[in-house]
Amino acid sequence: MQTLNKKTLKTALAWVVGIASWVVIVKFFNILSQSIDVPTYIDFGETITVTRGSGRQSYDEDIDGEFTTVGTAFNFLSLMFAARIGMAAHSWKLSGGVSKKGNIDFIAWAAGITIFGIMAAMLFKIFGSSESDFLNILRNILELVIGATIFYFGKNWRDRKILQIEELNLR
Repeated sequence: MQTLNKKTLKTALAWVVGIASWVVIVKFFNILSQSIDVPTYIDFGETITVTRGSGRQSYDEDIDGEFTTVGTAFNFLSLMFAARIGMAAHSWKLSGGVSKKGNIDFIAWAAGITIFGIMAAMLFKIFGSSESDFLNILRNILELVIGATIFYFGKNWRDRKILQIEELNLR
């Protein structure tokens, strides 16, 4: 029974550490985005109804704002880093008890999302919060192309690293 209590306490502590670190990381990213004058969330100032989807799958949703692409990237990074910190607190290992392949996956995703967030911030600085449909569509297309390119190169890097690990394990 004593082991169960220690295990439960260790898990609860890891969750508290993970959630607390998430709050700190989100605050850090908000300060960072404010310092470079790139918003992470656009508040519409009122609740509006938008239609999502099309045809029979469409539905109406009441929203009062939306995250920008930079905000979405920062949110993903915050969750990734906070989860990893919580895992490290649970396992008492910096690696978080994750395998080498898992670490490579984490690094690839974190680097890709970071680069994507930086590129989205640069596009926001270039295009701003434009009223022009053409410029907004162009920015969206550029974000899609940049995201696909980052994914392609990130996946190739990941596959090469995993192949290196597998070759080292065979020796």
